Amino acid sequence: MPELIAFFHSFVGLVATLVGFRNFRYMINASILVICFTSIVCYTVDMVFTLELVQLSLKAVLNGLLDVHLIMAIGEADMQVVISMHNSYSGWATAESGLMLRNLSLLCSGAFIGSSAVIQGNFGGGECAAPAVAVEGELKSITSRDAAKAIADAKSIIKVPRYEKDARKAQYAAAAIIKLLRKHRCNFRVVVHQVARSLPRLMNVILAVARAPYDIMLEMDKINKDFLVADVSVVLIVNDK
Repeated sequence: MPELIAFFHSFVGLVATLVGFRNFRYMINASILVICFTSIVCYTVDMVFTLELVQLSLKAVLNGLLDVHLIMAIGEADMQVVISMHNSYSGWATAESGLMLRNLSLLCSGAFIGSSAVIQGNFGGGECAAPAVAVEGELKSITSRDAAKAIADAKSIIKVPRYEKDARKAQYAAAAIIKLLRKHRCNFRVVVHQVARSLPRLMNVILAVARAPYDIMLEMDKINKDFLVADVSVVLIVNDK
């Protein structure tokens, strides 16, 4: 038992050390990038086969670590941009293969995929095309108890979900709440909006897996007018802080 306790204490120290390394993540990423670039340059030069294999393996491992280290620091709200970035990587890798093999088809298709992903990843980064709408009313903070009371007293509720929240198994809790409120004669509906459908699996499919009623999931154009008469609107957003 003392050995086991000491073993677990070593993990506590390791976690504390990793937290300290977090402040130097940009320096770590830059160092790994330099090592990867040096390895690929050495690999392209004529050397002993064993040394080339070691350099290539080292580059593959470090590339994987660099990718994980970059992605783990990104919030879920920007995950669409991360997917576009990875698509861009695959495109440029295909273009490089086309250069090595002197294959024009690979070169053109890879450049097209890489450029398209870069363009798509920039969507939402500039100014909005639509003019800002004047905010009406007064913003008021409420407690979780107040929110629960408002939902319990409401007869008409519209939920605007986030894909990331329900994809993390929050759909089961959401489905249980929906069933409970509908049992008390509450008109509960879910908006399946464009952002929720921007990733491979659709929002309505994820909620349906949790046994949420499929007929309450409506498109935006079919439910927008009902926001004016709904008692409560539950809007889920992403907090990356």
